[in-house]
Amino acid sequence: METITTRKGDKASDSPMLTVAELSAEEMKLAYDCTHVELVTHLKELLDLPIPFGEKPSFNFDLDETLLSHPFDSIPFTVSDFKWTTLNSQTKNDIRDCLLALRKKYPNGTICLLTNSRKDGSHEGIDKKLTDTGIDPEWFDRIDYRTDENKSLLKGQRIFNAIDKLDEDKHPTHVIMVDDMALNLIAVARACKDRCMPCTTLHFVAGILKQHLKFAHQQKFTSMGTFNSKYKQQEVLENKYIRKLIGTSEQVKLESAATTPTGASKLLPTKPTLDRASKLIESPKAVEQKPEAHTQKPTAEKKTPPPKKRKGSVQKTKSKTKL
Repeated sequence: METITTRKGDKASDSPMLTVAELSAEEMKLAYDCTHVELVTHLKELLDLPIPFGEKPSFNFDLDETLLSHPFDSIPFTVSDFKWTTLNSQTKNDIRDCLLALRKKYPNGTICLLTNSRKDGSHEGIDKKLTDTGIDPEWFDRIDYRTDENKSLLKGQRIFNAIDKLDEDKHPTHVIMVDDMALNLIAVARACKDRCMPCTTLHFVAGILKQHLKFAHQQKFTSMGTFNSKYKQQEVLENKYIRKLIGTSEQVKLESAATTPTGASKLLPTKPTLDRASKLIESPKAVEQKPEAHTQKPTAEKKTPPPKKRKGSVQKTKSKTKL
């Protein structure tokens, strides 16, 4: 199986957490001549990119922690037969609207769901995930799922295996990959460089808290505190994501309803996300401090004495008018 090496020389296969490491746009450009977009928090950001994708772009979307995830906000997971959900900041309708907008903007392009989930009828299978979330398979031109034949292939190889089956006049002009895992983005960028194909990768981080919870659960951590102490770089990435969310939230609050961009309110973090955010970005002492209850008795308002009348002055009174 092909391996990916990170900027520090570590093989991604050595640790599952290296697969969600942070990627630098500059380093991706230097290493793979790839346009990389960092910290993507909503699919609508793809629509606003000032990048010429050409007439026939190939859009490839990951599934887990990009379009959907598990419903848990803490570890350990309490049940194994849970219902999959879309992400808090991105609903089923948001996904549909984004894909429809891409079809309208690029009528000759293709939209593919590229996942490592299998089509086997299990709880982890792609059919269960799509059914639970209401994501319609018809929204995609092709669904590329994990099989015994392609289980040793990285996503970059799988994309070009599909391209090679097409007539040359139907080959894409640009490959776009939206994924939460650095391993997959690097694999696609490298494959595109080898084939001289223009490439854009988007590091989707709206599901990063869910992703880290899943890894912590799989590795049998009992708390996210011990997990983050072992994988410090992942907490740094979490903080960057949360700060971007909070910054977006504050910006939207300041804008008037007339000038707020369509869909901007959907980027606002939900209460569970903000609760998690406050614990992550505050200092440990600030987290431990609890707000004091308002037990002080209200003080009586000081009454100001009426102004003294001056000699020769006339006091004016307001006349009451009946409506």
